Amino acid sequence: MAEELTLDLEELRHLHEIAKRPRILSLLTSEIRNLEKLSSETSSSARASQIPAPISTGTTVSPVIKYSPLASFSWDQDNDKVKHKHL
Repeated sequence: MAEELTLDLEELRHLHEIAKRPRILSLLTSEIRNLEKLSSETSSSARASQIPAPISTGTTVSPVIKYSPLASFSWDQDNDKVKHKHL
Protein backbone atom coordinates (compact mmCIF):
# COMPACT_ATOMS: atom_id res chain seq x y z
CA MET A 1 0.00 0.00 0.00
CA ALA A 2 2.88 2.37 0.74
CA GLU A 3 4.22 1.84 -2.76
CA GLU A 4 0.84 2.72 -4.26
CA LEU A 5 0.68 5.91 -2.21
CA THR A 6 4.16 6.90 -3.34
CA LEU A 7 3.27 6.31 -6.99
CA ASP A 8 0.02 8.27 -6.60
CA LEU A 9 1.89 11.17 -5.03
CA GLU A 10 4.46 11.22 -7.83
CA GLU A 11 1.76 11.26 -10.49
CA LEU A 12 -0.24 13.98 -8.74
CA ARG A 13 2.87 16.14 -8.42
CA HIS A 14 3.57 15.67 -12.12
CA LEU A 15 -0.02 16.65 -12.98
CA HIS A 16 0.32 19.67 -10.68
CA GLU A 17 3.38 20.81 -12.63
CA ILE A 18 1.60 20.68 -15.99
CA ALA A 19 -1.82 21.98 -14.85
CA LYS A 20 -2.74 25.56 -15.76
CA ARG A 21 -6.24 26.21 -14.48
CA PRO A 22 -6.52 27.56 -10.89
CA ARG A 23 -9.33 25.19 -9.84
CA ILE A 24 -7.41 22.14 -11.07
CA LEU A 25 -4.25 23.34 -9.31
CA SER A 26 -6.25 23.75 -6.09
CA LEU A 27 -7.79 20.27 -6.39
CA LEU A 28 -4.43 18.66 -7.07
CA THR A 29 -2.80 20.51 -4.16
CA SER A 30 -5.58 19.38 -1.84
CA GLU A 31 -5.29 15.76 -2.95
CA ILE A 32 -1.50 15.85 -2.61
CA ARG A 33 -1.88 17.06 0.99
CA ASN A 34 -4.42 14.32 1.74
CA LEU A 35 -2.14 11.61 0.36
CA GLU A 36 0.90 12.98 2.20
CA LYS A 37 -1.09 12.92 5.45
CA LEU A 38 -2.28 9.37 4.74
CA SER A 39 1.25 8.31 3.89
CA SER A 40 2.64 9.68 7.15
CA GLU A 41 -0.14 7.98 9.15
CA THR A 42 0.56 4.69 7.39
CA SER A 43 4.27 4.88 8.12
CA SER A 44 3.68 5.74 11.80
CA SER A 45 1.21 2.86 12.20
CA ALA A 46 3.69 0.53 10.51
CA ARG A 47 6.32 1.53 13.07
CA ALA A 48 3.83 0.97 15.89
CA SER A 49 2.93 -2.48 14.58
CA GLN A 50 6.59 -3.55 14.73
CA ILE A 51 6.51 -3.40 18.55
CA PRO A 52 5.61 -6.90 19.72
CA ALA A 53 2.54 -7.27 21.85
CA PRO A 54 3.01 -8.83 25.29
CA ILE A 55 2.07 -12.48 25.51
CA SER A 56 -0.28 -13.34 28.32
CA THR A 57 0.43 -16.50 30.27
CA GLY A 58 -2.17 -19.20 30.20
CA THR A 59 -4.46 -19.53 33.18
CA THR A 60 -6.46 -22.59 34.04
CA VAL A 61 -10.20 -22.10 33.95
CA SER A 62 -12.56 -24.49 35.65
CA PRO A 63 -15.62 -25.38 33.58
CA VAL A 64 -18.79 -23.56 34.54
CA ILE A 65 -21.10 -26.39 33.50
CA LYS A 66 -21.18 -29.41 35.79
CA TYR A 67 -22.51 -32.73 34.56
CA SER A 68 -23.92 -35.51 36.67
CA PRO A 69 -24.69 -38.91 35.15
CA LEU A 70 -28.22 -40.27 35.35
CA ALA A 71 -28.59 -43.85 36.42
CA SER A 72 -31.99 -44.22 34.78
CA PHE A 73 -34.67 -42.01 33.31
CA SER A 74 -37.96 -42.15 31.41
CA TRP A 75 -40.27 -39.81 29.55
CA ASP A 76 -43.93 -39.40 28.64
CA GLN A 77 -44.79 -37.93 25.28
CA ASP A 78 -48.02 -36.74 23.72
CA ASN A 79 -48.67 -34.45 20.72
CA ASP A 80 -47.69 -31.19 22.44
CA LYS A 81 -45.40 -32.01 25.35
CA VAL A 82 -42.53 -34.19 26.41
CA LYS A 83 -42.08 -34.86 30.13
CA HIS A 84 -38.95 -36.45 31.51
CA LYS A 85 -38.63 -38.17 34.86
CA HIS A 86 -35.56 -39.05 36.88
CA LEU A 87 -35.94 -42.43 38.52
